[in-house]
Amino acid sequence: MNHKKIIERIMKMMYPRKCYFPPNYIYNNLIRCNQGIDKEETGYLDISLYNDITNMPIRGATVLISSVSYSGQFFEFGKGSILYEYKTDENGKIPITELPIHNELMGKLNHNFYIISVYTDGFYDAHLFHVQIFQDETTTFRIYLSPTSKDSNDQRRFDLIIQPTTEEIHSR
Repeated sequence: MNHKKIIERIMKMMYPRKCYFPPNYIYNNLIRCNQGIDKEETGYLDISLYNDITNMPIRGATVLISSVSYSGQFFEFGKGSILYEYKTDENGKIPITELPIHNELMGKLNHNFYIISVYTDGFYDAHLFHVQIFQDETTTFRIYLSPTSKDSNDQRRFDLIIQPTTEEIHSR
């Protein structure tokens, strides 16, 4: 007995009075899943850190890549989780990281985005909000950290970088 007949028989036994997908549809989709065609869409993130004054790479900085999703009637709730934590190498780079896509092209139903947090001794922290990842593309950031000031009176400061959407850019 071939696979199509087996699937049809199982569907009739499980759902005798209910409508179900034709066996050809189920069979073709099972084959596609087994061949890995229905793989999650991903893109890549490439990050480099530099000293804002000297333009030299920053070695040993911590880079956190977090995923954030928000919900609620007015999107007033959010949950985040740290996906990756890296230390920059001698060139100020982290490994190129593959991530599921989250971007403005996914429409209004996409309530997910990435945040990149960067910190190291002797420099102000930096946080990049609304980082977008596109299918089969590499999103590249060259982040320039500002050295801490001795005259800062110990006030904690950080730089915030928000990646604008196309809609925000074109509405100005």
